Amino acid sequence: MLTLSNKPFTFDGSLYLYDEVFFDEELNQEVAFYETLPNKITSKASAGSCALFIWNNAKPNEDLQYGIKIFDYGTEEKCKQEAYNSFLRQKAAARSELAPPVHFMVKVYRNGRMCWGYTTSVAEDTTYVLLPEFEADNMYQEYVASFNLDKEYAISNLSNVLKCYNLAHIQNDANDLMDKLQESDPMEFDAWLVYNEYNLVDTDSLQAALECVEVMIDGDIVYLGGDLHSGNIGHYKGDLVCVDFSHHSEG
Repeated sequence: MLTLSNKPFTFDGSLYLYDEVFFDEELNQEVAFYETLPNKITSKASAGSCALFIWNNAKPNEDLQYGIKIFDYGTEEKCKQEAYNSFLRQKAAARSELAPPVHFMVKVYRNGRMCWGYTTSVAEDTTYVLLPEFEADNMYQEYVASFNLDKEYAISNLSNVLKCYNLAHIQNDANDLMDKLQESDPMEFDAWLVYNEYNLVDTDSLQAALECVEVMIDGDIVYLGGDLHSGNIGHYKGDLVCVDFSHHSEG
């Protein structure tokens, strides 16, 4: 079995094992090289705007299990730098239990080119909804008040309510919501969200904590907390954490 620093680093059930380990002088650390990883996104992979995440059969909340986050854009040098900077950001946040722990940098051959990334433990994969701001709550109350007066008008404005609740991605559920709302006594929107297993969370404390995390990136000290939204959070061992540390995450 190949090892990093003479320590085995795989886990029972892992889908992929690196092919070799080399020392990268520029990064001053060992890097695992994967020669074969999926070229296409499957049910075992997900893609964000900056990275592809391969689950690698890792279970959530396990410090010694990991998925593989790959940055696959631009030149190889740019890809390497973005992967390493993201690794450093998440490593800094993880020290304060604001992110899942990271493990080691990786170099990957996929789609006919070299890409870079790193391995990270996995947070619970759940659909989160940010608690609404005051204006959004007022808009929902107006929606409830107008429902009995003008049902069609209320329905036509439901999309605005969803947007204010950071729910633009579930507008297709609008009809389901209408089925559950009673004409004389509309169901509380929060209750509908919980019923449909959308976890309501308040990210204020996580935001504040991330903004206190400093990390050295390209010779400069930067702080975190940027681009924190429902798609970039999860729970790790019961704690609300950030799971996206691309360049947008700098505050």
